[in-house]
Amino acid sequence: MMSKVIAISGKVGSGKTYYAKKIMEKQKVILLSNDELIHDVFPNTHPNDQQPLMANINRYLIKKATEIVQNGCDVILDWGFWKKEERVKLTQYFQERNIFIEWYYISLDDETWKKNIEIRNKMVKEQDDGSSFSLNDEILERANKLFEVPLKDENMIIIEANH
Repeated sequence: MMSKVIAISGKVGSGKTYYAKKIMEKQKVILLSNDELIHDVFPNTHPNDQQPLMANINRYLIKKATEIVQNGCDVILDWGFWKKEERVKLTQYFQERNIFIEWYYISLDDETWKKNIEIRNKMVKEQDDGSSFSLNDEILERANKLFEVPLKDENMIIIEANH
């Protein structure tokens, strides 16, 4: 069986990393997360200052995912993939390299989403090591405006994350 890329799409706070870790419990897979890299390599970077770094980080992680899959291990790409254009380009990139990509979309209702944000913000406050920031209304509003819900033609596996 050929190795594959698992790409997880969802808006901020939807539970993408939680779901990625659930996959890791069931199978051998390497998780590549732009959030994790930002927090480990660029600690104390405010979300407003992270955006310029993300394109380069994502490009690097895609390159690493390609190497890992070509060497026989599955990879999870854990970041939002907020725009359809980004999802289409990533799919084309891997298809051109004969690498299978499996898409997941974390879908949740507003009530569950707000609970997830509250839980995350509480954990950030308790952790208080500067590696994460609370998601305030401004950040959430901006992220929500940027997120494009995947359409049926994108052939994603939908994970209903409602509580």
